[in-house]
Amino acid sequence: MLQELKSRLAASDGGQDKEGTQDSCEAEYPFVPQPQSLEELGVSSDLVAELALKEIFFGNRATGIEVSHALATNYAIVRDALDYLRRATLIDRIGSEGPMEQLNVYALTARGRDKVDEILLRSRYRGPVPVPFDQYCRVVKQQPLRKHLVTPDELRQGLSHLVFDQKILDVLGPALSSGDSIFLYGPPGNGKTSLATSLGRILGRHQLIPQAVTANGQIIKVFDPAIHEALTPADVSHLRMPFSFRDYDGPEHRRDPRWVPCVRPSIVVGGEVTMDRLDLTYDDHLCYHLAPLQMKANGGILVIDDFGRQRVPPADMLNRWIVPMDRGVDYLALRTGETIELPFDLLLVFATNLRPTDLVDEAYLRRLRYKILISNPKEDEYREIFRRAAAKRQLVVDEDLLDYFIGRYYKKAGREMRAYHPEDVMGYVDDISRYQGQPPHLSREILDLAADCLF
Repeated sequence: MLQELKSRLAASDGGQDKEGTQDSCEAEYPFVPQPQSLEELGVSSDLVAELALKEIFFGNRATGIEVSHALATNYAIVRDALDYLRRATLIDRIGSEGPMEQLNVYALTARGRDKVDEILLRSRYRGPVPVPFDQYCRVVKQQPLRKHLVTPDELRQGLSHLVFDQKILDVLGPALSSGDSIFLYGPPGNGKTSLATSLGRILGRHQLIPQAVTANGQIIKVFDPAIHEALTPADVSHLRMPFSFRDYDGPEHRRDPRWVPCVRPSIVVGGEVTMDRLDLTYDDHLCYHLAPLQMKANGGILVIDDFGRQRVPPADMLNRWIVPMDRGVDYLALRTGETIELPFDLLLVFATNLRPTDLVDEAYLRRLRYKILISNPKEDEYREIFRRAAAKRQLVVDEDLLDYFIGRYYKKAGREMRAYHPEDVMGYVDDISRYQGQPPHLSREILDLAADCLF
């Protein structure tokens, strides 16, 4: 039982180890100590008590350590909230799962159930205690995107799975190091989206993302499991030290578990994006705010793919980003009408296959500092892409066969090469071979059938 309590205590304190443990992961993001008092937590005692009450309600019952774990908050702070709820006759102690007070079991009273109904009308948020907005701003500034200077070797390694002209890499490297906006344009199907989504792996790996923040009394949900990739204990090995009373040497060495170590965000939106997704959204059912895309992408990359094909005019879309790009801050309105100033520290990438001058005029284009043309692959680049697409299927390309394919379907046909063609061809080869009851293979006949499907 004691060993079980130790394990649960470790979980409630975030399962963190000592600050002195260093590795490559820790260097990626700042150390945020776990608050040891309500004052350090930075929120009201009423908010902590309400969140504790919700956890007991949704679980039908809960131990003190379970509430502490759910709120990602030090047990001493949660204990004060539970004591207050008991004095207010909103909860009762109905038993214990062990000899220590952390294992006391609590359930709602009739009055407590009425109170929860009232609280849920105001906010259905439950989970970790939100981080104060001013602390969020400080931590964002402590892990700036521009902190990492991209080297040529890092760029080549990060994009080694793609085939591009060296001139593109020569421009892309300085663009990444600057942290300024990037405008990728050129014919469709040549890897603009693949390139944009691959940039995140080059910019450093880790980022702290809060579960939620509170600003002017309003809760904003930030962490989104559909977007943010939380690191596992294996990724962040220094978070795996087991809890030990003997080894424990002070609360100042524990990390705040309300902050989730994540892979740097990389968000891609296309023609479906609308202006409302770039502002705080208040959910009338959940009764709290949802963070906009740029807040979720802070410290990472936000890609506006298929730029110019949104339902919003391109000039309006760029207007939305002018102030953030110029000043490094964005202004968001809460449902109360109050405005908060959000740090804007992300790489904004626009990608389009439309002519830039058909989208916006020169005054707008000059604000997009790095404009990079992703043109059709040259023949040697196309051949390499073709070989890689075949190699993924354990196929070796005969050069005479590739000469035949390029000669007939590009040179004689006067057709432009596209970077996506080889992968599509190999997909057809798979389908045709399966239909013929044979393993995937390359021949003139099968390539001719594939070309008929593709072109």
